[in-house]
Amino acid sequence: MYDQDFIFRECGFDWIPGYIHRDLLFNVSYDVGSGDIKLYFLDSVKTFLYKVTRAGISAQYAALPVGADPTPLIRYLGIRFDPNQIQIDTVEGDVYYLYIEPADRAQYIQFMRSVALKYDMRIATILQCINKINARHVTALSEAHSKRSVSMVRIGLDAGRSCKLYSRPYLHRNGFLLPDHARQFLCRLHRCNTEALPQYLSHLWVSIDLFTERLVVATQFHQLLHQD
Repeated sequence: MYDQDFIFRECGFDWIPGYIHRDLLFNVSYDVGSGDIKLYFLDSVKTFLYKVTRAGISAQYAALPVGADPTPLIRYLGIRFDPNQIQIDTVEGDVYYLYIEPADRAQYIQFMRSVALKYDMRIATILQCINKINARHVTALSEAHSKRSVSMVRIGLDAGRSCKLYSRPYLHRNGFLLPDHARQFLCRLHRCNTEALPQYLSHLWVSIDLFTERLVVATQFHQLLHQD
């Protein structure tokens, strides 16, 4: 459970309307550079997420229940992919969150190369970004696949150059060096000291924007949806 007094009162989210259940706060994201905070709440029957920012509230839907169509994404990237391996996890308008951990090596490399080609980026640049969200560095896409260095890719179809990579560095033992201010934020959020923080990090996500290299860490209240 998160420290609700800290996140709602001290961080300035006390304005959230009553139809959003505060006990269903699933993710808290923290921008390492700006300190910007976003909150993600499960709805009452746990079928979608309310995304809460300083600017307002939007919804993110799990792809399977809403029958997300991969066709626009296939056209956008110019490749076909196995939806059982490159999985559309979540949709938010024209933004797709793709869970790529199940992909075999060939699908993974093909997909990552298509991302690089779409955005006119060198593979070396992609690898540099991957190494900024993992402490255990890689030198090739095949190595990134074997070490599970990228768990998810976010692609916005109508937002121009919009792409983010996500890692789960602690779950996959790749590690990530948290800046002191991010560590302090997470300690306040989890109401713990620095020594106790690692127990809360196993499901931490770290993302990087491929173009701005903006880093964001995001917690996950894993037990709200999962039993493992």
